[in-house]
Amino acid sequence: MRSLSLLLAPLVLSLVPLLACSGDEASELADLESDLIPTGSPAPDVSFITMDDGGLKLSSLRGKTLLLNFWFYDCEACRQEMPQLQSLWSEVSSKRSDVAFLAINRGDEKEQIEYWWTNSEFTLQAVRQDDEDVSEAFGVKAYPTTYVVGPDGRVIYRGMGYDQEAQAKIRLALESTAPAR
Repeated sequence: MRSLSLLLAPLVLSLVPLLACSGDEASELADLESDLIPTGSPAPDVSFITMDDGGLKLSSLRGKTLLLNFWFYDCEACRQEMPQLQSLWSEVSSKRSDVAFLAINRGDEKEQIEYWWTNSEFTLQAVRQDDEDVSEAFGVKAYPTTYVVGPDGRVIYRGMGYDQEAQAKIRLALESTAPAR
């Protein structure tokens, strides 16, 4: 009997993470996702603060496909995701001029963002927001959250977190707006 329990222990331990994601946690994630702007809906015309303290209205980018990523520095998942978004940006921007990526920061000091961007050699555009007005307009309550907005200003993708599945969906959303060759 003891040898059987030793054999089953790894199996039982491997199921613990699955149990942690069931029930209330899954319900909370669904609630958070239901607050996001639905696909097919127009994106709100919000204003950002650029890193040089200028202003940028979302509507000024109409006609471009936009990837909007909501993040903050103390979010570990956000810090893990950003290099992958940078790689995607490098790939997409080398082929298309009709796409823009905005990394929308929540609450970090400008100097902290600049320091991380410089040291990490990120080239995608970081922008800031007043308080959390942009996050609120997009229904963002969990980080990271990503939207893809089509050239017509409508949401074509929304998602929380970032993994291989999300990356594949983001790629498909971006590709769906590529001009015909």
